[in-house]
Amino acid sequence: MRIAEAKGLPFVDLDREIEQSSGKTVPELFEIGEAHFRDLERDALRRALEGPDALISTGGGIVERPENRELLKEKLVVFLDIDVEEAIRRASRSHTRPLLADGVEERMRALSARRDAWYREVASVRVSLGAASKEQNTAKILKALEGFDGKGGSDAHC
Repeated sequence: MRIAEAKGLPFVDLDREIEQSSGKTVPELFEIGEAHFRDLERDALRRALEGPDALISTGGGIVERPENRELLKEKLVVFLDIDVEEAIRRASRSHTRPLLADGVEERMRALSARRDAWYREVASVRVSLGAASKEQNTAKILKALEGFDGKGGSDAHC
């Protein structure tokens, strides 16, 4: 949200949009089935991309579906790259990540290994984040976006 404010863009959280449109929480939707959630996620992404320019916060699984990756390739996508150990630390504090409910470390490593190439495929800019403060990470992201005027490649990272 800090990046959206700094860039003067509306902020869209896909998980929140999915929850509002379905009347169910993400964990409740995963109880119905991951495929059902991914269908809702795809639809929410399409709606968000059809709207006015915005900063869209996606869940980590957005890259699971090829059609989502194709949609994202057309846009400026910032890949917030964190190392697996940091991701595990963050995820272990969350009670809203259904895919990580059991065996956080093993599951996070498997998800990261499977998704990494897909993230790189769609990313215009890659920003490596660590355990720094939110303010420091925000500054790092904004710096990476300075002067960015279009679709970049893997060299457009910091």
